[in-house]
Amino acid sequence: MLSGRTILKPVTYLPHIAFQRGRVRLLPKEYYDEYETPYMKARRPGRAFVTDFYAFFHQKDLILAAKNWYKEKKIEAMRNDQRYIPDRHKILGPDLAVTHFIAYRGGKIKFKGKDSWATIDHIRSGEVPCKYEPGYFVEELDASGLSICYEGFENLSDLICLKKLYLRNCPNVDDWCLSRSYLFENSLEYLDISGCHNVTERGICALHALKNLRTLVLNDTPNIGNKELVSLLLQEIIPKCQVIGVNYEDPTLLKRVGNYM
Repeated sequence: MLSGRTILKPVTYLPHIAFQRGRVRLLPKEYYDEYETPYMKARRPGRAFVTDFYAFFHQKDLILAAKNWYKEKKIEAMRNDQRYIPDRHKILGPDLAVTHFIAYRGGKIKFKGKDSWATIDHIRSGEVPCKYEPGYFVEELDASGLSICYEGFENLSDLICLKKLYLRNCPNVDDWCLSRSYLFENSLEYLDISGCHNVTERGICALHALKNLRTLVLNDTPNIGNKELVSLLLQEIIPKCQVIGVNYEDPTLLKRVGNYM
Protein backbone atom coordinates (compact mmCIF):
# COMPACT_ATOMS: atom_id res chain seq x y z
CA MET A 1 0.00 0.00 0.00
CA LEU A 2 0.99 3.67 -0.22
CA SER A 3 1.13 4.44 3.55
CA GLY A 4 -1.96 6.61 3.50
CA ARG A 5 -0.60 9.10 0.97
CA THR A 6 -2.99 10.62 -1.52
CA ILE A 7 -2.06 10.42 -5.18
CA LEU A 8 -3.66 13.28 -7.05
CA LYS A 9 -2.63 12.29 -10.58
CA PRO A 10 -1.65 8.64 -10.56
CA VAL A 11 0.02 7.07 -13.60
CA THR A 12 -2.55 4.36 -13.93
CA TYR A 13 -0.92 2.26 -16.61
CA LEU A 14 2.49 1.96 -14.93
CA PRO A 15 3.42 0.79 -11.43
CA HIS A 16 4.54 3.27 -8.81
CA ILE A 17 8.29 2.76 -8.28
CA ALA A 18 9.64 3.41 -4.79
CA PHE A 19 13.31 4.16 -5.40
CA GLN A 20 14.01 4.54 -1.69
CA ARG A 21 13.17 0.92 -1.01
CA GLY A 22 14.38 -0.46 -4.32
CA ARG A 23 11.18 -2.40 -5.10
CA VAL A 24 7.99 -2.04 -7.10
CA ARG A 25 4.64 -1.28 -5.48
CA LEU A 26 1.36 -1.47 -7.32
CA LEU A 27 -1.38 1.11 -6.96
CA PRO A 28 -4.55 0.15 -5.06
CA LYS A 29 -7.02 -2.02 -6.92
CA GLU A 30 -9.64 0.72 -7.22
CA TYR A 31 -7.39 2.65 -9.59
CA TYR A 32 -7.12 -0.36 -11.88
CA ASP A 33 -10.87 -0.84 -11.89
CA GLU A 34 -11.36 2.72 -13.04
CA TYR A 35 -8.51 2.89 -15.57
CA GLU A 36 -8.04 -0.73 -16.53
CA THR A 37 -6.07 -1.55 -19.67
CA PRO A 38 -5.40 -4.86 -21.46
CA TYR A 39 -1.84 -4.79 -20.16
CA MET A 40 -2.98 -4.64 -16.53
CA LYS A 41 -5.31 -7.61 -16.87
CA ALA A 42 -2.29 -9.91 -17.21
CA ARG A 43 -0.15 -8.31 -14.49
CA ARG A 44 1.80 -10.38 -11.98
CA PRO A 45 1.53 -9.77 -8.23
CA GLY A 46 4.18 -7.35 -7.01
CA ARG A 47 5.76 -6.91 -10.43
CA ALA A 48 5.00 -5.21 -13.73
CA PHE A 49 6.11 -6.30 -17.17
CA VAL A 50 7.24 -2.84 -18.24
CA THR A 51 9.40 -2.44 -15.15
CA ASP A 52 11.01 -5.85 -15.59
CA PHE A 53 11.62 -5.18 -19.28
CA TYR A 54 13.20 -1.80 -18.56
CA ALA A 55 15.42 -3.14 -15.79
CA PHE A 56 16.55 -6.14 -17.84
CA PHE A 57 17.64 -4.18 -20.89
CA HIS A 58 19.37 -1.44 -18.91
CA GLN A 59 21.86 -3.59 -17.12
CA LYS A 60 25.36 -2.29 -17.79
CA ASP A 61 26.85 -5.71 -18.43
CA LEU A 62 24.15 -6.59 -20.92
CA ILE A 63 24.55 -3.32 -22.81
CA LEU A 64 28.33 -3.75 -22.95
CA ALA A 65 27.98 -7.33 -24.17
CA ALA A 66 25.52 -6.22 -26.86
CA LYS A 67 27.89 -3.49 -28.03
CA ASN A 68 30.82 -5.90 -28.21
CA TRP A 69 28.72 -8.41 -30.11
CA TYR A 70 27.64 -5.77 -32.62
CA LYS A 71 31.23 -4.57 -33.02
CA GLU A 72 32.49 -8.10 -33.69
CA LYS A 73 29.74 -8.72 -36.24
CA LYS A 74 30.58 -5.44 -37.96
CA ILE A 75 34.27 -6.34 -38.18
CA GLU A 76 33.42 -9.81 -39.45
CA ALA A 77 31.18 -8.34 -42.16
CA MET A 78 33.92 -5.90 -43.19
CA ARG A 79 36.50 -8.67 -43.49
CA ASN A 80 34.12 -10.80 -45.49
CA ASP A 81 33.36 -7.88 -47.80
CA GLN A 82 37.07 -7.28 -48.50
CA ARG A 83 38.07 -10.88 -49.06
CA TYR A 84 40.00 -11.85 -52.16
CA ILE A 85 37.71 -13.16 -54.92
CA PRO A 86 39.65 -15.14 -57.57
CA ASP A 87 36.82 -14.94 -60.12
CA ARG A 88 36.93 -11.15 -60.06
CA HIS A 89 40.62 -11.16 -60.92
CA LYS A 90 40.09 -13.74 -63.66
CA ILE A 91 37.35 -11.66 -65.31
CA LEU A 92 38.91 -8.21 -64.92
CA GLY A 93 42.60 -8.87 -64.57
CA PRO A 94 44.60 -7.67 -61.54
CA ASP A 95 44.67 -3.95 -62.37
CA LEU A 96 41.00 -3.50 -63.24
CA ALA A 97 40.00 -5.77 -60.35
CA VAL A 98 41.84 -3.48 -57.91
CA THR A 99 40.28 -0.47 -59.62
CA HIS A 100 36.77 -1.79 -58.98
CA PHE A 101 37.66 -2.90 -55.44
CA ILE A 102 39.02 0.52 -54.41
CA ALA A 103 36.62 2.71 -56.39
CA TYR A 104 33.48 1.04 -55.01
CA ARG A 105 34.73 1.82 -51.50
CA GLY A 106 35.36 5.50 -52.18
CA GLY A 107 38.97 5.47 -53.35
CA LYS A 108 40.52 6.55 -56.63
CA ILE A 109 43.07 5.20 -59.08
CA LYS A 110 45.36 6.67 -61.69
CA PHE A 111 46.33 4.54 -64.67
CA LYS A 112 49.68 4.61 -66.39
CA GLY A 113 49.71 7.28 -69.08
CA LYS A 114 46.60 9.04 -67.67
CA ASP A 115 46.56 12.46 -65.99
CA SER A 116 43.19 12.18 -64.23
CA TRP A 117 42.02 9.96 -61.40
CA ALA A 118 39.45 7.23 -61.99
CA THR A 119 36.58 6.96 -59.49
CA ILE A 120 33.31 5.11 -59.15
CA ASP A 121 31.68 7.63 -61.49
CA HIS A 122 34.01 6.61 -64.31
CA ILE A 123 33.07 2.96 -63.81
CA ARG A 124 29.35 3.71 -63.87
CA SER A 125 29.69 5.88 -66.97
CA GLY A 126 31.60 3.16 -68.81
CA GLU A 127 34.90 5.02 -69.09
CA VAL A 128 36.51 2.25 -67.05
CA PRO A 129 35.64 -1.18 -68.47
CA CYS A 130 33.81 -3.84 -66.48
CA LYS A 131 35.69 -6.68 -68.15
CA TYR A 132 39.30 -7.26 -69.04
CA GLU A 133 40.83 -4.97 -71.61
CA PRO A 134 44.57 -4.70 -72.23
CA GLY A 135 46.43 -1.46 -71.62
CA TYR A 136 45.13 -0.63 -68.12
CA PHE A 137 47.91 -0.55 -65.53
CA VAL A 138 47.45 0.99 -62.07
CA GLU A 139 50.28 3.42 -61.37
CA GLU A 140 48.87 5.35 -58.38
CA LEU A 141 46.33 4.21 -55.81
CA ASP A 142 44.66 6.48 -53.26
CA ALA A 143 42.85 4.62 -50.46
CA SER A 144 43.03 7.48 -47.95
CA GLY A 145 40.36 7.32 -45.26
CA LEU A 146 39.08 3.91 -46.33
CA SER A 147 38.46 1.07 -43.88
CA ILE A 148 40.75 -1.27 -45.78
CA CYS A 149 41.97 -4.09 -43.55
CA TYR A 150 44.45 -6.96 -43.71
CA GLU A 151 42.16 -9.14 -45.83
CA GLY A 152 41.68 -6.30 -48.32
CA PHE A 153 45.41 -5.99 -49.00
CA GLU A 154 45.39 -9.33 -50.77
CA ASN A 155 43.42 -7.67 -53.57
CA LEU A 156 46.45 -5.48 -54.32
CA SER A 157 48.50 -8.39 -55.61
CA ASP A 158 50.07 -8.54 -59.09
CA LEU A 159 50.21 -4.75 -59.58
CA ILE A 160 53.48 -4.68 -61.48
CA CYS A 161 53.28 -0.94 -62.29
CA LEU A 162 52.14 0.46 -58.93
CA LYS A 163 54.48 3.29 -57.93
CA LYS A 164 52.51 5.40 -55.43
CA LEU A 165 50.25 4.22 -52.62
CA TYR A 166 48.33 6.64 -50.37
CA LEU A 167 46.97 5.21 -47.11
CA ARG A 168 46.42 8.43 -45.17
CA ASN A 169 44.09 8.23 -42.15
CA CYS A 170 43.10 4.62 -42.70
CA PRO A 171 41.74 3.46 -39.32
CA ASN A 172 42.38 -0.26 -39.89
CA VAL A 173 45.87 -0.12 -41.40
CA ASP A 174 48.27 -1.65 -38.91
CA ASP A 175 51.53 -3.60 -38.77
CA TRP A 176 49.88 -6.70 -40.22
CA CYS A 177 48.73 -4.73 -43.26
CA LEU A 178 52.21 -3.33 -43.86
CA SER A 179 53.63 -6.84 -43.63
CA ARG A 180 51.98 -7.43 -47.01
CA SER A 181 54.03 -4.71 -48.65
CA TYR A 182 56.05 -7.46 -50.31
CA LEU A 183 53.19 -7.66 -52.85
CA PHE A 184 54.65 -4.63 -54.64
CA GLU A 185 58.28 -4.88 -53.56
CA ASN A 186 59.67 -4.37 -57.07
CA SER A 187 57.59 -1.35 -58.12
CA LEU A 188 56.48 0.85 -55.19
CA GLU A 189 58.38 4.14 -54.89
CA TYR A 190 56.10 6.29 -52.73
CA LEU A 191 54.16 5.30 -49.59
CA ASP A 192 52.11 7.64 -47.40
CA ILE A 193 50.78 6.23 -44.11
CA SER A 194 50.18 9.54 -42.34
CA GLY A 195 47.48 9.39 -39.69
CA CYS A 196 47.54 5.59 -39.39
CA HIS A 197 47.55 5.41 -35.61
CA ASN A 198 47.66 1.61 -35.46
CA VAL A 199 51.08 1.46 -37.12
CA THR A 200 54.05 0.89 -34.82
CA GLU A 201 57.79 0.47 -35.33
CA ARG A 202 57.18 -3.18 -36.22
CA GLY A 203 55.23 -2.14 -39.29
CA ILE A 204 58.02 0.21 -40.39
CA CYS A 205 60.52 -2.63 -40.11
CA ALA A 206 58.29 -4.71 -42.40
CA LEU A 207 58.87 -2.17 -45.20
CA HIS A 208 62.41 -3.40 -45.75
CA ALA A 209 61.07 -5.52 -48.62
CA LEU A 210 60.34 -2.40 -50.72
CA LYS A 211 63.62 -2.29 -52.60
CA ASN A 212 62.71 0.70 -54.79
CA LEU A 213 61.05 2.85 -52.12
CA ARG A 214 62.06 6.49 -52.51
CA THR A 215 59.67 8.37 -50.20
CA LEU A 216 57.97 7.32 -46.96
CA VAL A 217 55.60 9.78 -45.23
CA LEU A 218 55.09 9.27 -41.48
CA ASN A 219 53.24 12.41 -40.37
CA ASP A 220 50.90 12.01 -37.38
CA THR A 221 51.95 8.48 -36.40
CA PRO A 222 52.23 8.75 -32.60
CA ASN A 223 52.42 5.01 -31.89
CA ILE A 224 55.69 4.47 -33.74
CA GLY A 225 58.24 4.09 -30.97
CA ASN A 226 61.73 5.47 -31.59
CA LYS A 227 60.56 6.77 -34.95
CA GLU A 228 63.86 8.48 -35.73
CA LEU A 229 66.02 5.44 -35.00
CA VAL A 230 63.70 3.11 -36.89
CA SER A 231 63.79 5.47 -39.86
CA LEU A 232 67.57 5.52 -39.82
CA LEU A 233 67.68 1.73 -39.77
CA LEU A 234 65.26 1.59 -42.69
CA GLN A 235 67.41 4.03 -44.63
CA GLU A 236 70.43 1.83 -44.06
CA ILE A 237 68.57 -1.03 -45.74
CA ILE A 238 67.08 1.22 -48.46
CA PRO A 239 69.68 3.98 -48.96
CA LYS A 240 67.66 5.97 -51.51
CA CYS A 241 64.59 6.21 -49.27
CA GLN A 242 63.67 9.61 -47.83
CA VAL A 243 61.51 9.60 -44.69
CA ILE A 244 59.20 12.59 -44.18
CA GLY A 245 57.74 13.41 -40.79
CA VAL A 246 60.81 12.60 -38.70
CA ASN A 247 62.79 15.12 -36.66
CA TYR A 248 66.41 14.13 -37.05
CA GLU A 249 67.49 17.19 -35.03
CA ASP A 250 65.99 15.81 -31.84
CA PRO A 251 68.63 16.22 -29.06
CA THR A 252 67.73 12.86 -27.56
CA LEU A 253 68.27 11.19 -30.91
CA LEU A 254 71.60 12.92 -31.47
CA LYS A 255 72.76 11.85 -28.03
CA ARG A 256 71.78 8.23 -28.59
CA VAL A 257 73.41 8.19 -32.02
CA GLY A 258 76.56 9.73 -30.53
CA ASN A 259 76.83 6.84 -28.10
CA TYR A 260 77.17 4.43 -31.02
CA MET A 261 79.82 6.48 -32.81
